[in-house]
Amino acid sequence: MSDAWLFPEKSKRLLVTLAGAWFEVFSWALATLFWRLTDPATLPNYLALVVATTLGIKTLFNLNPLIKLDGYYLLSDYLEIPNLRKNAYQHIGSCFRRLFRSRQSTADCSSPRERRIYWLYGLLAGAYSFWLIGFILIALGGFLTARYQAWGGILLRRVRDHGIPCAAP
Repeated sequence: MSDAWLFPEKSKRLLVTLAGAWFEVFSWALATLFWRLTDPATLPNYLALVVATTLGIKTLFNLNPLIKLDGYYLLSDYLEIPNLRKNAYQHIGSCFRRLFRSRQSTADCSSPRERRIYWLYGLLAGAYSFWLIGFILIALGGFLTARYQAWGGILLRRVRDHGIPCAAP
């Protein structure tokens, strides 16, 4: 996929990035069709349901432009801004540093279009990442406390406080 940047035409780069997503959607459709056409009481039907569900969730997650998967690279190629996420976070960070410093920092060499994109993408991606991590931690906490009661809460707190799982010495 990284060789796609060698194509001078934006449309060809986008097609290379879309190829993986197209294959996933096609496989998802085949698995869903197979699931609908087989007898519900059979193992092939159950396996087709599992494959269709997994591919559907994976495809929707993969095409999300707010995390660095195919959707992100499609958006980055479409906007013709490489390293969009990193540049957006750097731009927002430099704006806040300039806001809280008395002296002016170096001038921003981004165009007005890029600055608008950086603000919009950076705020959306940051909010989504914060929400996703919070959702995962809440789901993990619910699972651990439901499964292990107080010990699950202690384990979750240890992971949250230290970023490491509880290990016996």
